[in-house]
Amino acid sequence: MENKKYMLESANKDDIEFVYNSGKDVQRGCLGRLRGDFGGGGNEFWCTWEDETKELKADDFRDIFNDVINHFRFKSDTPLLKSRSDMRKICGSLNPFKLSNTFTDTYVFKVVTDDYTYFLRCCSEVGDYNFYIFAYNNEKLRKYKDIQLAEKHSDMRGKDKFFRNDSGFMHAYYNPDADAGGQLVYNEITHELIWDALADDISSDGFFEYIQSHCKQYLVDVGDLDFHDSFMSFVDDIAEFEGCTEDTMRLLQDAAQKDLYSYSVDDNDVMTVWEGSSILCTIQNVSKEKAEDLFCETVFEMRGISLDG
Repeated sequence: MENKKYMLESANKDDIEFVYNSGKDVQRGCLGRLRGDFGGGGNEFWCTWEDETKELKADDFRDIFNDVINHFRFKSDTPLLKSRSDMRKICGSLNPFKLSNTFTDTYVFKVVTDDYTYFLRCCSEVGDYNFYIFAYNNEKLRKYKDIQLAEKHSDMRGKDKFFRNDSGFMHAYYNPDADAGGQLVYNEITHELIWDALADDISSDGFFEYIQSHCKQYLVDVGDLDFHDSFMSFVDDIAEFEGCTEDTMRLLQDAAQKDLYSYSVDDNDVMTVWEGSSILCTIQNVSKEKAEDLFCETVFEMRGISLDG
């Protein structure tokens, strides 16, 4: 069994950019790379370290990095860095991600720890560098990937989604201009808040401004551990309705009304309006055809809201 201290994983196509130097190394959190080979006999270890972003390196980074390298030279059940023959055997048995744009067979692995991610580009041919090992700061790397993910789904910018929950609705949208570099915003909209917003301003602009300034708000910034999954849920999940429009305001109003109020009309044309299980009022001579409109007007009047604006 592989020593669980460091797990050797196959990379994927989204990781290709991280096994090459780039002008984006600072944004990506690249600390540097180790380039080396196994010498003419295939059992040596010649290497050179190249710094990229010195300011991201913790004081103990060198010791941590050396521990990773030595693990895959001497301690691992998959000693990828022990020799050229070991690298060839491991690449053949594990069948990792293979680069398609190289003249020689080149494979990519990664090792993820709490603070750093290491991408290993491996080629077991004689006469080539046998390995390039790029070290990344996880916090910077995660933020970079999250921003790239948001750019990939740029059509979600400016899209407001409303999802039903136990207390009312959750209004979600992506804010690309946040100081954090981008963030998901979640506004918790209770049914009572909907009524308060309607009482404050019956116009859709005023309604949503009130909601925005009085709701409980939760933020998930790019780089947060749960941003990726939260963002993909925002992209993929089907909303109850979308857009901060007058239609949405009316749908929220209807939902709040149905949650708190109900009505019935008996055979004598008497309408009873209920608030929960309590009778709010009764109205005589109500035809069933006009009951719905009268019910809405009555509820608004009882809450002190003018439908005339």
